[in-house]
Amino acid sequence: FFTAICVVLLKTLTFTIILSDIFQTDETILPVMVSGVVFVAQLISYALSVLTSNDLLQSLLLVYNDYNSSMKTVYDGGGYWQWVLTVFVQFWDGTLGLLSTFVLIATSSTAFDVFLNFAAITFVSHLDDVFFILAERNLIGKENREAALMVQENAFSLPPFGVKPIRVQTILVWTLMFVTILIGSILNGLQNHGKFAANTLYIQFGDGVDPALALHSGFYRLDGSRVKRSNGFKYVEERSGDGVIGYCVNQQRWTFSLGSDPCKNIVAESSYIRSFDVLESTKEPWLAKIPDGSVSRFVPMEDFYLSKGCEKDRDCGGGKEQGTCNKKKRCRCSPDFTGVQCQYKAKTACSYVKLNEDYGADFPLTQRLVSSEFMLVKDIEYYNRPIYLNNATGDVIFFAGLRWVLANLYYLEGNQTDLNDLFSPTSHATFVTNAYFVSSPVLFRSPDDSESTPIGLPWFAVVAGSDSSLSDATFASLPDPVRLICAICNNETNPCQNGGFCEQNGMCQCTDGASGSVCQVEPIGNGRCDGFFNKPEFKYDGGDCCKSTCSSTLENTCGVVETNLGLFTTGFDACDISAVTNDCKAGELCYLEDDTFEVNVFSRPFVWLSSNGN
Repeated sequence: FFTAICVVLLKTLTFTIILSDIFQTDETILPVMVSGVVFVAQLISYALSVLTSNDLLQSLLLVYNDYNSSMKTVYDGGGYWQWVLTVFVQFWDGTLGLLSTFVLIATSSTAFDVFLNFAAITFVSHLDDVFFILAERNLIGKENREAALMVQENAFSLPPFGVKPIRVQTILVWTLMFVTILIGSILNGLQNHGKFAANTLYIQFGDGVDPALALHSGFYRLDGSRVKRSNGFKYVEERSGDGVIGYCVNQQRWTFSLGSDPCKNIVAESSYIRSFDVLESTKEPWLAKIPDGSVSRFVPMEDFYLSKGCEKDRDCGGGKEQGTCNKKKRCRCSPDFTGVQCQYKAKTACSYVKLNEDYGADFPLTQRLVSSEFMLVKDIEYYNRPIYLNNATGDVIFFAGLRWVLANLYYLEGNQTDLNDLFSPTSHATFVTNAYFVSSPVLFRSPDDSESTPIGLPWFAVVAGSDSSLSDATFASLPDPVRLICAICNNETNPCQNGGFCEQNGMCQCTDGASGSVCQVEPIGNGRCDGFFNKPEFKYDGGDCCKSTCSSTLENTCGVVETNLGLFTTGFDACDISAVTNDCKAGELCYLEDDTFEVNVFSRPFVWLSSNGN
């Protein structure tokens, strides 16, 4: 009895581990879709799993025939409650085994996995038979052998009652088989109708191989129609572009093409994969076709991102406070948040950006002088990002799927100036022509994607191709790097730097020689000692506070300050000894030779001291 209980517990524990491992994730456990060969293998395995469910069938047959007190004459202790326990254990064992088998078969995506999972669960289901054979051969104790022989040598015949037992068992088998196959067929039908496929995809294509690909970045929705050659689902671009993604069985790859058939005019494709789940394709690199018009060659894309849309509200920033997941499986952000997954705080989006004075105050000259400052356009977004505009010149900065673009409204395709029409939800980035500059790529969830604005990103000049669009353009590094900065200070989100303080009008009041929109330009190495920067982290104001390390500039003379009364010699009394002695050899005195005298305007002489005080 103890051995039997241990075997039952072992089987229950095994089935429980298998099921808990499968259902521990919130993701859909069933494959998106399976091929016809796999479905046939599943039907065969469903039928075989019922035929091999001995425990379940025997328990149902015992219940049908009910308890017979004559069992006591055959089996020692064959009382009613022993019979109830036996029936319950057999039913529990058989049901758990059949359920585990069904789940593993249904979640298999290849015929090999189907039969392998079936074989594994069948072995576990028959562990009691294995232990019975071990007991019969006296391999697990004398008492177990005696009990096994007693069971083998004695049999209890059920008395005739109604329908014959063999016929009852046949009805049970066919009923269970029918129900199991029916459920499996229903699941397969749901798979074929896209029930378990991602409804929405968010994709970013890299432009290192083909610049036109990046313009097709954005959301793609599941299209229920089938393509004969692909025999799978396809996703179509939500904006007015003609991009489509689908699985091609012949190529055994996920592909991206321009047109209705993803298996024709392919311009990008996944690595080799045998899966109808497009999310599985991200485990290996995607390839882009080289647009040279000659041999069809595909090379890996450096920048590529693919993920499914939201499934629950928690996918939109973590909860309903930031956004909710709508019926289209797109995040609908609350007023305080924005972004593809409502990951950005809308209130932190800078309302006024300009070129960072720490780099360059102007964009390099193009056909015309390009603006260096831009204001946020309220209530309009493009590709889930804000738009910045200089109303005086018409220069505009917007996100085009992978990069930020700087262009002019009057030179864009169609010469449209209505921002609501130009940047509508259906407007496609392929309309962009005559762009001046683009930023570095901003891949979703990458370090450069920490906020929804173009602040801090490097910029490149656009070298247009034959049609002046971004589709065949190349991007060249600028001779002098430029960056954008938020020019409106805020003590919480954008504080003034280097000791400056933020005034009520959002402008920074800089001190100690700092300059720039948020006092970010450090006045180090300019020949004037600035107390705030006379610290190790600023290399002691770039050496400006010590005579031996200071170098005069056109603006300033070392040790001299300019006032309304003229030039005054201040000396180097703020010099920090460590600023000039750190390079001295260990164990040696460090002297700075100087025997000159200075006389200020009041004729009060003083001696220059060496920096180390000696």
